[in-house]
Amino acid sequence: MVNYNKSVITLSPSSTVDCRSVVCHELEVQEADLPGKYLGIPMSIGRNKVAEFSFLTEKGDQKLQGWNNQTISRAGKVTLLKTAAQSIPNFWMQLLLIPNAVCDKLEKRMNAFWWGKGGTNYGIKWLSWD
Repeated sequence: MVNYNKSVITLSPSSTVDCRSVVCHELEVQEADLPGKYLGIPMSIGRNKVAEFSFLTEKGDQKLQGWNNQTISRAGKVTLLKTAAQSIPNFWMQLLLIPNAVCDKLEKRMNAFWWGKGGTNYGIKWLSWD
């Protein structure tokens, strides 16, 4: 059976207000707010795809920020990056085409974590060959 309390309907933006209200009333469901999500996946993606996928960089930042203040060995960092930080974008990449700019941001933040830039640790001090 359909659970009408949990059901919503998405109508075309070109439909009139009267048509929307009649359809919602007849089907006894509410109209969905756009942009909606179904099982955590955005149902529609706008023109600014970098902004639409900004939640990926925010989730990655949250994961890495919690680890930046801890003293972690190189082996521990590899394990954390492979199991936790890379699993978030990998899941989304299976479902949707993610813009290169978002992938670049994620990669830069993981590189910064790997090389120790952030928190109180300033990373490896590189010297020029000269």
